[in-house]
Amino acid sequence: MKVAVVTPYYKEDAAILRQAHDSVRRQTRPCHHVLVADGHPQDEPARWQATHLALAASHGDNGNTPRGIGAMMAACQGFDAIAFLDADNWYEPDHVESLVVLHEATGAAVCTSGRLLVGIDGAVLDPHDRHVDGWRFVDTSCFLLTRAAFRVLPFWLNLPAVYAPTNDVYFLMTLAAGGVSLAHTGRPTMAFRSYYGIHYVRAGRPVPQAARRDLAAITRAKLAWCGLAPSDKAALLACHLTPAERDAFVATSERGSTRAPTTAFRLRLNSHVTEIEETQIRNPLLLEAKGRLSRPAGGGQDNLAAAERILNTLLLTFPDDSHALDLRRRLDDLGRKR
Repeated sequence: MKVAVVTPYYKEDAAILRQAHDSVRRQTRPCHHVLVADGHPQDEPARWQATHLALAASHGDNGNTPRGIGAMMAACQGFDAIAFLDADNWYEPDHVESLVVLHEATGAAVCTSGRLLVGIDGAVLDPHDRHVDGWRFVDTSCFLLTRAAFRVLPFWLNLPAVYAPTNDVYFLMTLAAGGVSLAHTGRPTMAFRSYYGIHYVRAGRPVPQAARRDLAAITRAKLAWCGLAPSDKAALLACHLTPAERDAFVATSERGSTRAPTTAFRLRLNSHVTEIEETQIRNPLLLEAKGRLSRPAGGGQDNLAAAERILNTLLLTFPDDSHALDLRRRLDDLGRKR
């Protein structure tokens, strides 16, 4: 099995990019590295034993466009499987081999790994991030797609930019909606260099200034999803299909109901999609709204306004959610007291 590893890069430090490339080069299962510069090519990668593409401009979509172009090129060049590796991450030596072995044992079209969390300095924060379970959440750099799943590769080129900050969530949803077979090694063979403060807090370490990444874009992406009509959600999950195929998929998803979304309606789309939606979109938004309401004095009206915006949008997708309704009542009480 010929495996290509696709890495989009932007303005990462050369040493970080070299670490990612070296980890691909040292795989126990030989594979070919494809690096795609998103408008800012570096000289050193162009000299490596790898394929190096340079896009004329950056796209501001979290690497989706260069990732999609690199993956489509690898598919056209006859590779049997494609893995992804973000530029600031790296693989353990047997990462690719473990995924290929899993595919050979299960026949799954898509195989995934776990991840370990490391700090910006490379020190381990969590040797096994249990959040990556192969079913509800998979990091982009943990996927390996075999040819049976190549039909979803256009996803990366067709996903609207507003959803890019949570692209791995919507990619897994797309696989689930399409009934693509999945298998998970359960092994943390991908090292994720974290720029998210919560990972440092959980590890009991000080949060570096560079790790204070603004999470507003992630919240906006999830709220954008909640604001969609059911047919538009189905269309987004079918964004890689031809227009005719997409229309057929949406019609199948809508069949039997024209009402506002309910749990029963969403289950007709796909129970796996629903599970991802609840764990990766609903739960984080509830926590965000709850956090805003718990500190109204610190952020004043801004926190209350943000909580209201989150809850109003959340209730479009989960109209009967008791937790959201309770927070909405709490918000109303706080508003009356002010």
